[in-house]
Amino acid sequence: MRLLFALTTLLGAALLFAVEPMLGKMLLPALGGAPAVWGTCLVFFQASLLAGYVWAHLVGSRVPLRAQPLVHALLVAAAFASLPLHLPAGAPPPQEVFPIPWLVGRLATTVGLPFVAVSATSPLVQRWFAATRRDPYFLYAASNAGSLVALIAYPVVVEPLLTLGAQRALWSRAYELLAVLLAGCALVTVREREPADGSPVAVWRPGARLLLRWLALAAVPSALLLGVTAFVTMDVAPVPLLWIVPLALYLASLIVPFSTRPLVAHGRVLRAMPAAALVLAFTLVVGAEQLLWLVALLHFAAFFVVALACHGELARLKPPPERLTTFYLVVSAGGALGGALVALVAPLVLPSIWEYPLAIVAACVLRGGGMPGLDGAEAGEDFETLARAEGVGVSGLLSARARKTVRTVGAPLATVALLGAAGRLLARTEGPWRVFVLAQIATAACVVAWSWRSRPGRFTAMVASMVAAPALASLAPDMLFEGRSFFGVHRVVEDRAAAERFYMQGTTIHGLQSILPSRRRIAGAYYHRTGPAGGVLTRAAPARVGLVGLGVASLAAYADAGQAFTFFEIDPLVARIAGDPHLFTFLSDARDRGAHVDVVLGDARLRLARVPDAAFDLLVLDAYSSDVVPTHLLTREAFALYFRKVAPHGLVLMNVSNRYLDLGRVVRAVADADGLTARAREDETTDAEEGKAPSRWIVVARAQADLDALGLGEEWRPLPATSMRAWSDDYVNVMGAFRF
Repeated sequence: MRLLFALTTLLGAALLFAVEPMLGKMLLPALGGAPAVWGTCLVFFQASLLAGYVWAHLVGSRVPLRAQPLVHALLVAAAFASLPLHLPAGAPPPQEVFPIPWLVGRLATTVGLPFVAVSATSPLVQRWFAATRRDPYFLYAASNAGSLVALIAYPVVVEPLLTLGAQRALWSRAYELLAVLLAGCALVTVREREPADGSPVAVWRPGARLLLRWLALAAVPSALLLGVTAFVTMDVAPVPLLWIVPLALYLASLIVPFSTRPLVAHGRVLRAMPAAALVLAFTLVVGAEQLLWLVALLHFAAFFVVALACHGELARLKPPPERLTTFYLVVSAGGALGGALVALVAPLVLPSIWEYPLAIVAACVLRGGGMPGLDGAEAGEDFETLARAEGVGVSGLLSARARKTVRTVGAPLATVALLGAAGRLLARTEGPWRVFVLAQIATAACVVAWSWRSRPGRFTAMVASMVAAPALASLAPDMLFEGRSFFGVHRVVEDRAAAERFYMQGTTIHGLQSILPSRRRIAGAYYHRTGPAGGVLTRAAPARVGLVGLGVASLAAYADAGQAFTFFEIDPLVARIAGDPHLFTFLSDARDRGAHVDVVLGDARLRLARVPDAAFDLLVLDAYSSDVVPTHLLTREAFALYFRKVAPHGLVLMNVSNRYLDLGRVVRAVADADGLTARAREDETTDAEEGKAPSRWIVVARAQADLDALGLGEEWRPLPATSMRAWSDDYVNVMGAFRF
């Protein structure tokens, strides 16, 4: 019986984690690769999960036990009408604004009922198992184990081996299996007897403080999960699919404390939590970008300890089985709240990834049992009673408290001042000297904080001062601009010694320009005139150029009078940076030279579809760098679109510079499948004086004669043969492009 109930909860959780990426991929070709698509899907799934928990709570608390399986079976049966999952036919989404209502409507009609039915399975099955007079909470661990299995299996097994059509069919068969398993659980449940009349009835109800604590203990790890994911993948190591690691650790932190025999005692985790918080604070202060993998490992390990402590406290405070559905409903609401604050609210109100350090401080507050007072004097404590107990007058006690307050506040203030000043003074320092100085100050602060680990108020204040220091250090005088959108954190920094300005997203430089008037037209980074892109644009001299990805409009340096350059950019904040002549002048200078330059906002694939056929002589694709690779721009359908939009002898030029993915394999597979020809040039040369960086570019044409007409040199070579399957809107395998 334990195996039956465990398999049911495990399969239900796996179905939830498998359907989310599958539905997102189904929608990408229709809506483009904007993060808003994924963000809206995430919010929809969280709301649907909460709806499922509400259903489970209502059925579990309002319906007699023997009737509960029958009531839930009605919802499970109704969901069969949505199988197999498919996007309903209808009007295409509006193009002018992001179609949130359209997307939510399509998600609701496609997967709404099945998702709610599956999400209600875990709490209901646990409620039924509790009726057998056994502890049901091990099933919560089984549920999260199912989520973990699906999380790892999707990118490693499911996505590489199955098309979307096959995935939809497999999900439908798995849903049918879940219905069979639920029927087995129902048979066990209906055989259980209701409590006889006059038997004791549990009257325990959670109070408001306990409900709020459940909510907070679920919200903080959820916020910390999204915070550490954004921080590591944007500011430390922009590796595709790296987000899987913290999510897997998050699920593991739910599995361990709710297991029948936890691998680690909760008390040990609580004792280790201060050290984990200090590790997070230390790594935030020091940075050490040269040690990417070590820093990422430290962040993930410390995050796991903190999440395990919070979830272990949830397990310790779990209610009797009769209040199980209430518990899961509040925990689900807390997880959704933490995710919404980070995913939706933080990008609107915070200028950088501040939600991560704020979540660390919140975890320290929870460790203290709530917002503590000063060393034992909780808020509202009677000072007169304390004074009599200590044999001093009230004024003497208040004076002692004041001195303790000064000591409590003084050390954190000194720490944040020292770290902030050191960070600002050493902002442009190269080599290990900056890391060494910051590490010394941070180590001293950690020693002081560790000595206060048994005093929650003081410890939390020290951790808060350490995590606040990097924000102060970023207010350096050479920071010309810092802003945030749903697409990332954008900074413009000026190096006065080199007379250059850099545009950075995370730790990656996406464009630079000299501030000297005589050198303003030199395109730096990947776009230098001696590099692959500069060579093609100079030789081809196209009259009409389309460019996907704006950056700081570096390629506008090649635009002259009589030429038309049209940039397609998804992020309005990037367009604002590139269009501000006080920051970068590539756009304004090109227009002053008489070139016609436009910037079109929106997802490139959607916007290109509205451009007349054969509108460009050259189409430049520069949207594949850093962590998030827009896979919908690398499919066979996407390339078919590109070659409809270029002239009969037009070319497609692609920037495939990427530290982690070999996108050349992807392009070669598509070229082989569609009869295209391609050449690649990997330029390893640099020029520090003019800001040139190594880059890799690929030029694709319909026929070899079109490439020969360019007169490309021997440095342009055919792409190596590959056995990789061509990507399509129905099939993408990111793991197959990894540079292992």
